[in-house]
Amino acid sequence: GEARFIGTRREVSGRHKSGRLVDIEVAIAEIKVGDELLFSGIVRDITERKRVERLKSEFVSTVTHELRTPLTSIMGSLALLRSGALGTLGEKAKSMVTLAHDNGERLVNLINDILDIDKIEAGALEFNLTDASLRDLIKQAAAETGSYAEQHDVRIVVNKIPKDIVVETDPDRFQQVMRNLLSNAAKFSPKGGEVVVSAGLKGHTVRVSISDHGPGIPREFQKHIFE
Repeated sequence: GEARFIGTRREVSGRHKSGRLVDIEVAIAEIKVGDELLFSGIVRDITERKRVERLKSEFVSTVTHELRTPLTSIMGSLALLRSGALGTLGEKAKSMVTLAHDNGERLVNLINDILDIDKIEAGALEFNLTDASLRDLIKQAAAETGSYAEQHDVRIVVNKIPKDIVVETDPDRFQQVMRNLLSNAAKFSPKGGEVVVSAGLKGHTVRVSISDHGPGIPREFQKHIFE
């Protein structure tokens, strides 16, 4: 009398008629026809999907190990150079080291993005929520992306934001989203252009807007942006 399997999808192993084990997905539905109770069952072979998932998981693991290890060493060396611990650098050299360090941090964030996608799909992404000043968060994001925008001859402009707006958010995740949006806006802006950030209260929520003067997302791709 307990409908434990009805209306749900279950992934199990099955044996193909050739004798090999395959990954299958089983879905059972309940159907009433008059006074008669019937059940329909659908069995799908998901072996290929599982194979692709395993390949992706192995790829993410390789990225973590093969990229993070040397990158940690590079970032440490650049930090020492920038701090002057290995001797005083000229202004031009210091500027180049700072640029290299900033791009290294961007690469670290990219690796973390790849790992986060894996966590999202596994339902294991964690958020550390805290109260924070919206203005401070946005100014920090603009400052961190400023050097990248300058490389594209683009300026990031932050409109006036009330200083008393406090939001409950995960500051690291907030900055991650802002960095992605701001760097994309700068990358596709015309030279000499501006990326404008504004924010304000909308009832009990906050709306943050990032505007640029680039070509925008092609119409045929707009329906896919939130997939």
